[in-house]
Amino acid sequence: MDFVTLDFETANASRASVCSVGIVAFKDGKIVNEYYELIKPKNSYFHPINTSIHGITYDDVKHSADFATLWPEIKGMLDGNLVFAHNAAFDMRCLSGVLDDYGTPYPNLTYNCTVTIAKAVWPNLANYKLNNVSRQLGYRFSHHNALDDARACGNIVVNAMQHAESDTIENLLTRYSLPNGLLFPGGYKTPKGRKIFDKTL
Repeated sequence: MDFVTLDFETANASRASVCSVGIVAFKDGKIVNEYYELIKPKNSYFHPINTSIHGITYDDVKHSADFATLWPEIKGMLDGNLVFAHNAAFDMRCLSGVLDDYGTPYPNLTYNCTVTIAKAVWPNLANYKLNNVSRQLGYRFSHHNALDDARACGNIVVNAMQHAESDTIENLLTRYSLPNGLLFPGGYKTPKGRKIFDKTL
């Protein structure tokens, strides 16, 4: 049960405006490594709505490293791994957007979404926001802190496997017909292959 969870917070409506990142590595269902950094976006504008959600302002990040500087560390945790995020489409758009912004090739990784996992495993919840799913699982955390969100995402994966009595993540995803998406240096493919963006074409 080895996987990585990822969460980004953004400064404004641009997916490339990542201002914090949380990454948690799990081995055999247990946390073995954590990574959290504030990030200075290229565009210094922080929309009040975004700040009201995560509490981060430009003053908080103005002395932080930019994404390009942090990327070698981030890539080291993501590359070659199975990555989960809650509403993974958002976080993968953030990752691809900020990499595009710096003209950096994508890493090689597979990814999946804990929203779709939660919907499949617990089909009768009122909603599938990270805080609500976590509440149903009895898990407390600080919502919209990127590291706490990444931990909570991993908790969903672990609980889903236990609930479904799946001994591997592959069995869990196969049982509920939840294919992975892909990122690769030439582009990316969404789950079920509905769209392919290949920068080599």
